[in-house]
Amino acid sequence: MGPLEFVQDVWVIGDPSGEHLALEPEGLVHRVDESDRETIAWSRLMNFSLEAQPGKVASSKGLARTAKILANLSGAGYSASGGASVAATLRRPYEDWSADFDHHSRKYPRHHIKLVDELLRQTVEKGAAVRLGDPEWISTAVEILAELAPAASRPQRSVIRDLLDGMD
Repeated sequence: MGPLEFVQDVWVIGDPSGEHLALEPEGLVHRVDESDRETIAWSRLMNFSLEAQPGKVASSKGLARTAKILANLSGAGYSASGGASVAATLRRPYEDWSADFDHHSRKYPRHHIKLVDELLRQTVEKGAAVRLGDPEWISTAVEILAELAPAASRPQRSVIRDLLDGMD
């Protein structure tokens, strides 16, 4: 479903062959490569959001160089991920946190991006972030959400709310 994928018994956000986030029992694990990883405990998440584009942004060296120059001139940060990222506010200590992830080569349907974002957002807001580390719970949630047609966001939000309430 969009950037969310089940790989080797773990749900991941992003392309698992590159920089990605794994939803593991102990927390959200940001993996850049096999040796570089950061784990954010589920209990630290106060809010959560996902941003991704439907298609993978071109990755030519010339385009990347131009993007870096423009970002530096404007004072903005440069993200080689093409805007594929997650962001959260963490507690103990309080801080803003974000991480990029690699976009799969496939396109993400817009409604899948919205559904995954809403699932992650509402689960954390409800204080149930630890559920995101339960592969069976995520599988059930994705199965239910996959049946939703690209419709208005209000019904999607209520389906996710009902899903969270019904899985207590």
